[in-house]
Amino acid sequence: MVDEEEVFIDIIDGKVKTTVAPPKEEPTVEPASETSTVDSSSGEAVLEAEIVTEATGQYEVTWPLLGMDCPDCASKATRALKHLDQVWAPVVSPTAGEVRVQIDLSVGTVAEAARVLRSLGHAPNVPHQQLKGVSASSLATKSGVPVARLDRLLRRQPGVLDAEITRDDRVLLQLLPDTPEGLESDRDAALTDLLGATPSLGLADSDRLRPDQRRLVGGAFSFALFPIVILLEVLHAPEVLLGSIAVLAVIIGGAEMFREAMAGLQNRQIGFQVLTSMAVIGAVLLTMWEEALIVVILVAFTQHLEGDALVRAREAMQGGLDRL
Repeated sequence: MVDEEEVFIDIIDGKVKTTVAPPKEEPTVEPASETSTVDSSSGEAVLEAEIVTEATGQYEVTWPLLGMDCPDCASKATRALKHLDQVWAPVVSPTAGEVRVQIDLSVGTVAEAARVLRSLGHAPNVPHQQLKGVSASSLATKSGVPVARLDRLLRRQPGVLDAEITRDDRVLLQLLPDTPEGLESDRDAALTDLLGATPSLGLADSDRLRPDQRRLVGGAFSFALFPIVILLEVLHAPEVLLGSIAVLAVIIGGAEMFREAMAGLQNRQIGFQVLTSMAVIGAVLLTMWEEALIVVILVAFTQHLEGDALVRAREAMQGGLDRL
């Protein structure tokens, strides 16, 4: 639209001067481009949302556990699982060393339940399977997520207990054993959509240490430093040197115990790890280095021996039942 012309009349020294101003033109508004830019992070959110919506249905699932060797451990794990919205009627058996839960996949994933148990020292006792012909970097690029977050994306798949990205760019999965038929088909469909092809799986070894292995390695490290601490104390070594070596031995040797104690508190469960951790911290504050190290070493080795003995007992009992 063009405005009408404006006329100005000036009277200067008795002379009339008429000036016509040019018409004003309204600025032209360019139409907005139909192409919109989508943030890459939103694409990741959409991808994850699609994976969550695909995982629906209610199933009863069971998987074996590491380190499930006492009724108190089973009771603590059961109470921790009851805090998850997607889980109901959890049953943790210390004799069979397994967990059985009813789970609603429209509310949450199986991996979340496995993560709670892992934080308490009971990782899934199932073999790792490698995605053949798939590298972590290429899958992350295809999915639009960083490699560091690819394991989180894989854990959102139905029927996946845990996922691991190795240092040599492999993708390892721990899958539910004896997966219900409907859940197995959903898992295969979700992995096919993610990979763009039918997944091919094969047994593989994990680079990650199990909780019992980390506990044993830490206990061995503390045991090696224990005589050095005693020798330094006998020789009246400087307190700074003695304390530094002792604290280092306590931190490394008791790392798994401290982690399980913290996980227990986060899940509102107080186990013996909380009590032993408090005892060790109190001994350190009182500079009672030998006492602190003795508790750390005893907890590490006794837990390992107890778990190993229970595994052997289960195998012996199963062998006897198989012969009947």
